[in-house]
Amino acid sequence: MTRSRLFILAFLAAASPLATTAQSAGPCDRTCLSGFITQYLDALVAHDPARLAVTADVRFTENGVAVPLGEALWLTIGRLHDYRVDYLDTEAQQAASHVAFVENDRPGLMALRLKIVGGRIAEIETVLNRGSPMASTMPPVEAL
Repeated sequence: MTRSRLFILAFLAAASPLATTAQSAGPCDRTCLSGFITQYLDALVAHDPARLAVTADVRFTENGVAVPLGEALWLTIGRLHDYRVDYLDTEAQQAASHVAFVENDRPGLMALRLKIVGGRIAEIETVLNRGSPMASTMPPVEAL
């Protein structure tokens, strides 16, 4: 194999999604943790858990009950409101958020916690306040 061909193969391997996952498997900084929350919320609204980078044994709970990922709110959420406040813990590799959402044309509030392990979501915990009238009037939060 020629030297230039080896260089191209090495370049393509480094640019592959697998290489990116391996490189990002280190600890997440604040931007990375916030990105996992965004990834989760985008997948939730799209009703598509396959969009998430999760561990093989990911645990998902809704209001304290373990359910399969893709069930419960995943089936009924309509959209998100502008209200979202993130709480990012780089030491524990956890990200939490308070989010306003709409389900079946009714506003609600969600508390969300994600545990990140090896560049993947290992735990998803949600606590929902469905039908919360104040959810639709929560003000957008400016980034600090």
